[in-house]
Amino acid sequence: MAYTLTIARSSGPIPLSEWTSAASRIAHARIQTGNIEIVNPSTEERIRLMCGAGDLEVLTEHGWRAAIRFSHGAGTFNATDEIDSPSNPVRQVARALAKELDAVITGEEGEEYVW
Repeated sequence: MAYTLTIARSSGPIPLSEWTSAASRIAHARIQTGNIEIVNPSTEERIRLMCGAGDLEVLTEHGWRAAIRFSHGAGTFNATDEIDSPSNPVRQVARALAKELDAVITGEEGEEYVW
């Protein structure tokens, strides 16, 4: 199971309009506009995942990838092994979003990430 990091404010939920405005000012981030379709390599079953309002894609070396989900006034993303690298594009976008929104990045156990 993936470890989840959250971008949130202690003062309350981040409005969707503020989230999307902040995201529009961050290089290598964009609002996700379509649903995601993935294929199970074992069964070749196609699985469609609906994107939510405010979900973000991040530009990686492999192209645009769904990366940060927005729900209930906060953003969430998976802490992959690569998230510790300062050059990780998801980390860079998350850090920039937190700064733009006067928010903090926290882990599931309440620890704060100050990158």
